[in-house]
Amino acid sequence: MRARSFPADFVDMLLRLSISFCLFLGFLAPPPAAAQPGGSPRPVSASRHETRVYVPSEELGTLLERDAHGVLMTRAEYDALVAEADRARSAAGHSPRPIVVSSAEYSAEIANEQLVINAVVSFDQSRAAPESVELPFRNLAVEGASLDDEPAELARTADDRRAVVLFSHRAGRHTLKLTLSTPLVRTGSDLVASLGLPPVGSGTLTLELPPRKDLQAGESLLERPAPVEQPARYSLAVGGQRELTLRITDRREEQSAASLVFAATAIGLHVAPEEQTWKAVTSLTVFGRPIDGIAVRVPASLQIVSVESIGLERWEIAAEESDVLLRLTYRQPFSESRLIVFQGVTSSVAGQPWSVPRLQVVNAAAHQVGVLVQSQPGLRLQQNEATSVRRIGAS
Repeated sequence: MRARSFPADFVDMLLRLSISFCLFLGFLAPPPAAAQPGGSPRPVSASRHETRVYVPSEELGTLLERDAHGVLMTRAEYDALVAEADRARSAAGHSPRPIVVSSAEYSAEIANEQLVINAVVSFDQSRAAPESVELPFRNLAVEGASLDDEPAELARTADDRRAVVLFSHRAGRHTLKLTLSTPLVRTGSDLVASLGLPPVGSGTLTLELPPRKDLQAGESLLERPAPVEQPARYSLAVGGQRELTLRITDRREEQSAASLVFAATAIGLHVAPEEQTWKAVTSLTVFGRPIDGIAVRVPASLQIVSVESIGLERWEIAAEESDVLLRLTYRQPFSESRLIVFQGVTSSVAGQPWSVPRLQVVNAAAHQVGVLVQSQPGLRLQQNEATSVRRIGAS
């Protein structure tokens, strides 16, 4: 492949900065690219293992959430407020529940195959001091937030739960308003949404459906509150529920219980002249029947060197025609969120096109993937082709 010439200012910018760009993949279509040395070739170390640079997991974590930019605090701001709240609790003495959430009202609507939920959460705070409360929303992106009609201080926990954390500083009764969204997954002619909610004692969810559509909550098909040829406004009691699966259907029949797996993956790729270091962090969210294993498909050209996950008993490799199937088995079935970290390496030839190694979660109801590509200083990357990919940015 012949190298292309680049404008001088473009080359200078790439020489100063390490190329970093994010791509959002639809159904894991791999975008080919070409790597070319920006100057004289650098000698390759005799031991490639000594020069591998793995992308840190904390950098990939930002790709896993769909939260709107600027709604949640940075990790540094979150850590500072947690420390401040801990100091306030120590100074005030024992207070088991400084914040008590009393009710949550959810108003949902369908918009472009997404379920958009406006949540109103009421809580009482016993003292005027920095306090925090966890709201374990799962599979829900935070698109907007306000506390007493002012910007709310929100963050997410760093563990596998990725729970939303609210910080409040004033005593009394407060109202938190959130705009949340979750994808509606199409299964045949039905639309399915699965989400996790805080276990609040009093809660109601309302949803209006068009004519000839019915609503199934969990395994129960709800009675339609209006004639079939008219729109219907459903009202569900969700107090105390930690998870909820909604199915919008035009078939009035009970659905069998099954597992529903949602996946989000952040792939990090560090490009060197002769080698690519690959790392993927996958977040699984399971609704319905617990699962004790998962299958993942990667290209045969990618050598997987490690797989890490809480409760993982073993992982096995099975060769296919052009791919490799990884079977992960857990010691106990789980139905909550779980993180999986994959690490691998693959080779590349300078000046020749190559594709970003993909990762597919087999039998996932929905899978969202983000890619972060980084390169050594002095190495130029050129994107040749991208299918079903939306470019986010480059620096």
